[in-house]
This record gives sequence, structure tokens and C-alpha cells, in this order.
Amino acid sequence: MQHHAPVPRLSETPAGYHRPAPRLGQHTWDVLGEFGFDENQIAALREAGIVAGEEPS
Repeated sequence: MQHHAPVPRLSETPAGYHRPAPRLGQHTWDVLGEFGFDENQIAALREAGIVAGEEPS
């Protein structure tokens, strides 16, 4: 997987990547919860194949 260089490029404080990209659906429950979806609604979307991600433990 390629990553694009951070913009802007600062010579005194260079940016870097410190962790891998998130897995598919890793933050789905958190993001949809912030938009007002409850756990049952998110589970129904996942079961219908509309969104990816596992239910948080």
C-alpha cells in the first residue's frame, strides 16, 4: 500500500506515519454512532451488507 506524502512538507517538523491504515470497517460503529445510529440500526445495516465491520466487544 502506498501513502501520499503529508502536505505541507515542513523542514523543521517533518511528518510521518506512526501506525498502519485502519482495517475495513474498523471505525464503522463509532462513526455511525456519532451520526445518531443506535446499535440495532448499525447491526441491521451490517447484516444487510450495507456497511462493514464487526460489533465492538
